[in-house]
Amino acid sequence: MSQVILKENIRRLGRIGDVVSVRDGYAFNYLIPLNKAIPATKENLKSLESQKELMIKEDQKHKEVASKIAEKIPTQIFLAREINENSVLYGSITAKDILEVVPQITDKHAIHFKNHHIHTYGIYPVDIELHHDVIVSVTLSIADTIENAKKQLQESTKKHKSVNKKSSDKEQNPEESDI
Repeated sequence: MSQVILKENIRRLGRIGDVVSVRDGYAFNYLIPLNKAIPATKENLKSLESQKELMIKEDQKHKEVASKIAEKIPTQIFLAREINENSVLYGSITAKDILEVVPQITDKHAIHFKNHHIHTYGIYPVDIELHHDVIVSVTLSIADTIENAKKQLQESTKKHKSVNKKSSDKEQNPEESDI
């Protein structure tokens, strides 16, 4: 295990300036080469105090840029894919597929699927984390054509609205039931 000082906020790991323990491979193959962390040596810990304010200001600038990018990201993404005879997609939907459709996103690690593996047609929630404080929730609709993906999402929205209407009607008339 190696101790590193984080130079940026990293999901599920820590915030700027935190000293965290991570596996050697993660530290030396990912965090340090991508300038996301530095080794936690005595010299680095001393210089951390003087650089912490600067790092926080830089993080604030990144947040502002991320907020501007977030405004440009669509809230609905439509993908067309083929399926096999078992109604399963050829391959799965990955962050790379989202990157092709949404050019504002540059880092595939920013895309988080709530359903880990997408292998069938349907509607799926996806989070795009541009900054630890700027997360865009997107609805991903997958069908055989873009038009069908749009129809699928519209039908789902209509069903959701009718279910919400039924539940609000029951709240207004509690003596009625579906039994």
